[in-house]
Amino acid sequence: MDKMRLYLIFHICITGSLLQGCTSDYCRNLGNGYVFCNEGEDLKYIYHEYSIGGEIPPTVLSYKSNKDYIVVKQRPRFSDNQDAICYYIVIKNEKRILGPFPLEQYIKQKKEYGITLMVEDTKWKR
Repeated sequence: MDKMRLYLIFHICITGSLLQGCTSDYCRNLGNGYVFCNEGEDLKYIYHEYSIGGEIPPTVLSYKSNKDYIVVKQRPRFSDNQDAICYYIVIKNEKRILGPFPLEQYIKQKKEYGITLMVEDTKWKR
């Protein structure tokens, strides 16, 4: 009986560890082939299913999307400047990524395209 109990506890611990390790990784379809992928910590990025659509490298801090555009706030992962923030605009139908932009140029580009989406600081939720 004790061996069976020990086996059961061991099995539950191993299964729980495996399941817990898988819960932080997820991807979200943003439309027109674009996907947001969160692999934990600083590994959050946006890519297109086919390489022709481009990619926004880690670390994506936040994004908003609609049927036409994705706007993105990003911190370059390997930047010497920890305060560096970049912004991108994805034109989904054209499979085109504009940026990286500093804030002022990003705002100007949004106005030029008539984009009303706003990125904000986000706590990542599944």
